[in-house]
Amino acid sequence: MSGRNTRQLYSLIKHYNLDATEGEYRDVVFRIEQGLMSEDEARAWLIWIWPHIERAKDHPNYLHRPPTAAELNADGPPDVELGHLVHAPDVRWGIRYRDQPRSILIVGKRGSGKTNTFLAICTRAYEQGLRDPSRRVIQIIFDRKDDFIHLRQLYGPDWMLLDFHDGRTRLGFNAPDGVPPPAWINRVATIFSARGGMVAGWTCFAGMMNWLLAALNPHPGLALRWPCPKSLLQLTQVTPFSLWSAKDTYEKTAIGVLQSTVQATTLFDCFSGLDIHRDVPMGKNLIVRLPNFEPAWLRLVAIEIILSQLFLKLLHTRAKVDRTIYLIHIDEGDQDATAASDAAYPDLGSTNQQLSDDWCDVVGLAMPIWCNGTEVCSVTTRSQGWLSYFGIGTSRTSRSKCGPFGEPCRRRIDDGLLR
Repeated sequence: MSGRNTRQLYSLIKHYNLDATEGEYRDVVFRIEQGLMSEDEARAWLIWIWPHIERAKDHPNYLHRPPTAAELNADGPPDVELGHLVHAPDVRWGIRYRDQPRSILIVGKRGSGKTNTFLAICTRAYEQGLRDPSRRVIQIIFDRKDDFIHLRQLYGPDWMLLDFHDGRTRLGFNAPDGVPPPAWINRVATIFSARGGMVAGWTCFAGMMNWLLAALNPHPGLALRWPCPKSLLQLTQVTPFSLWSAKDTYEKTAIGVLQSTVQATTLFDCFSGLDIHRDVPMGKNLIVRLPNFEPAWLRLVAIEIILSQLFLKLLHTRAKVDRTIYLIHIDEGDQDATAASDAAYPDLGSTNQQLSDDWCDVVGLAMPIWCNGTEVCSVTTRSQGWLSYFGIGTSRTSRSKCGPFGEPCRRRIDDGLLR
């Protein structure tokens, strides 16, 4: 770079980051650095470059240069391809999930394409499993807006639908097979306390469940009769609450939470309800339909009980595998990770804690989320392993950070993904 024109051209390209957005300028930079560009050729480029500089001034690009295919896919090709890099159309991008558990957050404004990206991951992962059984994963989708129930009609009996609104579905407090009752009672009491705002009512709730479980099963058999919110509420009406707590505030809080549960839904009215391992055949995918399931904290209780059934059985049976066997999809997931619950129960059982425990090495996770501020921080600070973070700006472009290359880069989503 001994000539004045060559030095000026190189300086302008680097100052306006043109080599990160325009392929032809990457070639120019390479030639200059290798001493292959003459002064006359550099002078011609200085004339050509000014419209590009004006555009860069109006729309500056501060992103790092796009990675090469080798850099982007250093650990191997993606399991699901979603599109190509905007400034490197020949480089395909996607997500990896089979080799180890990863949390995936999809964030963006309303209408930006989050759900379509989410749906593409679901369908492409399923179709890959059809072509190659060794690549099959079991998917569980918590559907807030009826965006995914059509998968059952599209793919047939491989997909099951669980509807919280059908009047028949029951989700009890029963423990999965193989999970000790004390461990399960502690989990359920934690979930209700965290989501119902029961202050320090955890011990009250766990104590009542333990007492009722023994009372309902004087001669325990293979199938236990488990307490439900209605029976717990009746227990508070016929026994002095001093049996469960020394403070009146705990009693009032627990009774209020149980009353609101009984009045809001019949979902929990049973001695033994859904067991995801028993009632969902192995290899089947599950869509949990829960639009307009209110109040919101009860919806979160239901989601967390289902996830706890899945995870705690795997934990207590010491299930270990060498690849991901589950994909958990949580639509509108920002509503399932609240800073208030995490602050009050930092070591307990809210959704993002369950999704980040060490025993999730048998589970792969996909969590589409539209959120910002404390909710995103609450999730991302708890995530283990890789974090692929797609902040979608328009319906066809996205930006990714915290991926294998480490720097943000613009990505374009396949047209077919949006159909």
